[in-house]
Amino acid sequence: MIRSVADGDSVSVTIVEGVAECERCQPNDLPERLADVIDPDALDALFTPKTGQAASADPMVRFTFSGYRITVTDDGHVQIEGLTKINA
Repeated sequence: MIRSVADGDSVSVTIVEGVAECERCQPNDLPERLADVIDPDALDALFTPKTGQAASADPMVRFTFSGYRITVTDDGHVQIEGLTKINA
């Protein structure tokens, strides 16, 4: 699944909502919290454009969360892949 970060949303919210959608549950029902895996504020800051500042050089972050490999790219896309699918 690939999701785009919507205007007004953060990368961290997009990730949690996307994984919850894959799991067919509410975000609060996920087996772990995003903050247990990665600092959501730092993640959001990395992918939030700063007015008057040059953008980071093509940032990309990849980590696992609640049984999914998450990839966030500089173009505002979040890719969510189930680990069982990757390891198959």
